[in-house]
Amino acid sequence: MGTSKEISEKNCCGITRNEVANLLQPVIELHNIEIKDDRFEFPGVHPSAEVSESELSEETKATAILYKDITSISPFEARIEVLLQCGEVYVFSTTDSIRTHINTYNEDGNTNSQKPTTAQNVAGNIWDGLEKTLASGKK
Repeated sequence: MGTSKEISEKNCCGITRNEVANLLQPVIELHNIEIKDDRFEFPGVHPSAEVSESELSEETKATAILYKDITSISPFEARIEVLLQCGEVYVFSTTDSIRTHINTYNEDGNTNSQKPTTAQNVAGNIWDGLEKTLASGKK
């Protein structure tokens, strides 16, 4: 995807509101996304919440993603993925209102790392998580 690479290379100076709005355009209405001056917001679970979205009330606070925190936005046929510098990934379905939040960077919840996330970091952390899950299932 050329778009994802282009946005990633520009990220040293930040991603613009217009770039975000253009890339998220297919899912803005479907996911009730609001494009603000320095961020975009959508209703749902905040990453630190330990409650599934189905258990939350309608009064749930919106999740906000600052443009300066975005590493890349990757559009695919059935989804759009937003990767943050802290390693979190938000996946927005283009066919229904399902969205997913994944923390690919660390397990302790400390997402304040100044170290940029690379594809190798993400792949390694996903693999580590899978190994732990499989190992716990063998007991």
